[in-house]
Amino acid sequence: MDLSVINIWALLINVLISIVSGSIWYGPKTFYPAWQDGLKQVPMPEMTDEERKKSFGKSMAIAVLTSIMLSASMALIVPVFSAAMSGGQVTVFSGLMTGFMLWLGVIVPSNLLNKTFAQFKPVVFFVEVGNYLVNFLLYGIVIGLFK
Repeated sequence: MDLSVINIWALLINVLISIVSGSIWYGPKTFYPAWQDGLKQVPMPEMTDEERKKSFGKSMAIAVLTSIMLSASMALIVPVFSAAMSGGQVTVFSGLMTGFMLWLGVIVPSNLLNKTFAQFKPVVFFVEVGNYLVNFLLYGIVIGLFK
């Protein structure tokens, strides 16, 4: 496995994209109200402001870590998909298509399974996989630009 295909600038930009897009996607004027309503069947623990701040910090650290893992994994996979699509040339299109195929083949089925067994309302599934779609497409574009 050649880790040199992971461009640090693309990785950092993708982490930033994930944070910004997640902040917008789950904002109070976008999908947060519907998503939160879909989660209401899950009892939420009562927290003090201090506990809420600590929990938010932990959640953001995990969000950054998972964004790094997802972007790095995609950077390793894009060349493989590119070999099949464009003769091995990493392009914006091959990055975009890799992001879409990973979303369709990995994110959608695993989230559908998890949300179905957890008996969440369908809106939770659609909001969450929608955010992943945006991120994976943007990750692929950035990786293609930094080839």
